[in-house]
Amino acid sequence: YVIYTRSEDGSLGYKQYRNLDTLINLDARELSEVKSLVKTMTIEEINDFLSQQRRKGSDNVFIIEVERHTRYSYPFSTFILTLIGVALSSRKVRGGMGMHIGLGITLCFSYIMLGRVFEQIAISGSMTPWLGVWLPNIIYAIIAVIVYNKAPK
Repeated sequence: YVIYTRSEDGSLGYKQYRNLDTLINLDARELSEVKSLVKTMTIEEINDFLSQQRRKGSDNVFIIEVERHTRYSYPFSTFILTLIGVALSSRKVRGGMGMHIGLGITLCFSYIMLGRVFEQIAISGSMTPWLGVWLPNIIYAIIAVIVYNKAPK
């Protein structure tokens, strides 16, 4: 490699070298797949890794933010789905519970599917990560309130 220099009088000079060592600002854990790596981290590690990746201008920021918001939204989704299940199972109907069980399974399946769809939209950057993770909870919380209000007391 060659290093060119210009002196104060305007003359050009150069030095030629054989080897050049470079320092790459790269952490060893960045060499693996970020999505699987982030799933093994604690919340504090995720926050530190997220701020580090933001400083570097990484494309993986959305993946990390989605995982961080997902960790906070899962307890709420458990409560919401439990409320839906309790409200559906409290209704006694002559002829059996088959329809209510089917409705409950359909609601749970659609929640999981909708959650994954919005998660992928948020990872792609088309939607803010917090909205992509929390929107299924908001929708199904409204459904849970409706189903709970229609359940017999």
